[in-house]
Amino acid sequence: MQPVTGTVTRTAGAIDPGTRTLLTQVDIPNPSHRMLPGMFVYVEFKIGPSGTHWRVPATAMMFNAQGTRVAIVGAGNKLHFQDVVIGRDLGTSIDIQAGLHGDEVVVSQPTVSLQEGQVVKPIEPPSPAGG
Repeated sequence: MQPVTGTVTRTAGAIDPGTRTLLTQVDIPNPSHRMLPGMFVYVEFKIGPSGTHWRVPATAMMFNAQGTRVAIVGAGNKLHFQDVVIGRDLGTSIDIQAGLHGDEVVVSQPTVSLQEGQVVKPIEPPSPAGG
């Protein structure tokens, strides 16, 4: 049988911990009626990205009454506290799902003394040994 392209239309929403499987419904076009009820198929999923995200050091995150933010260095080397939406927490780094464009200079270890609009002098992080 020739390959056909289907569309995932729904999932169970959770992985079964016993079998480590996810019940998934895939709609497959069958205009020739070659696929009959009870038949099985081999499936290959092409999983695309779930959206653009940017990875920042966990130490760059600020969680306070103003929200979840990172300090970025903007035009004129002025600080700006940018609201962000976090994604996966990887321990030493965190994926940012929304709020950054990817070209910002992020302050890796902000302190409580930093103020919005404060002029700073960014420094390059040290190169890894052997790099």
